[in-house]
Amino acid sequence: MEKLTLSQLQDRASNKLEAKIFFETKKLQEYKLMADGVIDHGLSQEVIQQMITSQEAELQTYHYIKHCLTFND
Repeated sequence: MEKLTLSQLQDRASNKLEAKIFFETKKLQEYKLMADGVIDHGLSQEVIQQMITSQEAELQTYHYIKHCLTFND
């Protein structure tokens, strides 16, 4: 198997990161709908707020990685 070029690796990494950010954003939106009572969940508001806070931190991390990838090229 041939090794990928640096450009190919950068493109693949960027695509994977964009997909991850997309789905993590959707997860955050789902948690917010749970907090608003739109989605029935059976969890306390406190637990949902913790989930939202955790998910926001997760997204911040992925955005930071994207920033590093973008400006490290």
